[in-house]
This record gives sequence, C-alpha cells and structure tokens, in this order.
Amino acid sequence: MSPLIPVRFEPQGITVMVSPGVDLLEAARRAGIPVDSVCNGQGVCGECCIEIIEGVVSPLTLDEEEVEASCELGQNLRLACRARVLSATRVRVAHPFAS
Repeated sequence: MSPLIPVRFEPQGITVMVSPGVDLLEAARRAGIPVDSVCNGQGVCGECCIEIIEGVVSPLTLDEEEVEASCELGQNLRLACRARVLSATRVRVAHPFAS
C-alpha cells in the first residue's frame, strides 16, 4: 500500500490525504472544495482549472492540450480532472466562478 500524499487547497487551508495518482478533482471533492466541472471530469469542458502552487503532478495530457485556450493551461494551470498527484501538493482553484 502506497503512503498517502497531502493535498492542500488555498485559500481555504484544507488538506486532504490521497493515494498517489488521484486526480485533483477527486481530491477537491474529498476535501469538500467546490470545483466547476460541467463534463464531470471527462477533460473536455475546461471548467476545472486549478493552479499548482507547489508540488509535482502528472504531465500535461492530450485532453488538456485540446482545451488549453479555455483557461490558459500550462505548467502552473491545469485541469483538476487530469492532473494527478505525485507528491505533496498545494493548489488554488483557478476558475473565477469557483467558490
């Protein structure tokens, strides 16, 4: 069994422990942090943009490259449904309509 990894959501200051490879949308749901996701995590709507403040997540996916223009994805902005946790991570929900 892999050790759990902390994911901290800012500015709420909520930390949730997840297994390596869990996507940030699932981590946010477990933490009770609302993240817009019209496509329910299918990687096509571009609504679940999240800013990686620190930590290591999986590389940019093809799905993200296709919706890149919707939230200017790149090294620090990612789709929460596609970015998978690889190390202790601190993030901020980047979509302007997210609570």
